Amino acid sequence: MPPPTDDAPSSSLQAIAMWAEKVHGARDIRELWVPLDTDLRTTIAQSFLLGMNQPPDDDRAAALAARDSADPWFADMLQVCARHWRRFYAFLAAGVPTASRSQPVGADMELTVVPTLAHSDAPDRGPSATSQAFITRLSAERGWLIAALSHKLPVPGWPPTEWTVPHLRKRRL
Repeated sequence: MPPPTDDAPSSSLQAIAMWAEKVHGARDIRELWVPLDTDLRTTIAQSFLLGMNQPPDDDRAAALAARDSADPWFADMLQVCARHWRRFYAFLAAGVPTASRSQPVGADMELTVVPTLAHSDAPDRGPSATSQAFITRLSAERGWLIAALSHKLPVPGWPPTEWTVPHLRKRRL
């Protein structure tokens, strides 16, 4: 596998940190789209189309999912994503916590768990520790890409779904 380009992230954690920085500071929101893996972009595009009450359309979904999409709905879709990501990943605005950790989950894939604090509604409790998971994938040309914004990998389709990596299943006690 040839080395990735100079500006490509060299680790899962760096990929997440670079993406989070773009989520909270990019002048051009198209920068938020580029670090995402193809399947993740495709499932986001498919979900957007379904949310717009559009019939399943593989060509339109592929056009929206392209890294350099020229689809007329692309800007609207990305605005919706950017608003959501800025709100949901507000805890990453100051950077990725150093306590984050990564582990391999498959060939050229890693799960990175990023700690955060969740505020409790109970008046006698302070913030409780929680975390956010990301799955990244190593690309020969582009370095580490974000493949999932959770413990589950996105699966394109109508409707798009998710696949749980078998050894990442949460155990119920």
